[in-house]
Amino acid sequence: MRERLALLKPREVAVRHRGGAFRSAFKSRRCLDPADGFYEWKKLDDGSKQPYCICLADRSPFAFAGLWESSKDPDVTSCTIVSTEPSEVAGEIHNRMPVILPPEDHEAWLSSETAPANAQALLRPYEGAMNAYPVSKDVGTPKNDRPDLIGDFTSVADVSADLGGGASPRNNASDRPDSKP
Repeated sequence: MRERLALLKPREVAVRHRGGAFRSAFKSRRCLDPADGFYEWKKLDDGSKQPYCICLADRSPFAFAGLWESSKDPDVTSCTIVSTEPSEVAGEIHNRMPVILPPEDHEAWLSSETAPANAQALLRPYEGAMNAYPVSKDVGTPKNDRPDLIGDFTSVADVSADLGGGASPRNNASDRPDSKP
């Protein structure tokens, strides 16, 4: 049996649409995708893009709202992470972000007993404290899978105020010895 994993990032409005491709999965195949951060790219004034790592302020792991699908012909298992409007911190970088479900919403999201309207209400921007900091552009290549790509967590502070005018020196990836240009 050949298994392949495909990832998409539909907006929450796409999964709510009655005729959408995710309608069936939204009703009965919801999942949690664990993470401790995610990347988004900010377009800079010179037209280039700078990747940022976005995480919870307390560095704790969290779960994205996900959907999964499986088919026999061809034999494919796929999953998607649902995206929504950005939080205040993520909005300084990009116009959307993955839906982060707080722990108290996990059971309702996973339950097939949860009515679709109630599940839809869970698809909202994360309201807790978050941090964002610039990281190496190497994160944009899947073959680069190294812990040093996310930098030194101990030097991260909330840079939401700095994003509009550039990262502060203590959060600038190029100032960290483990960063690559």
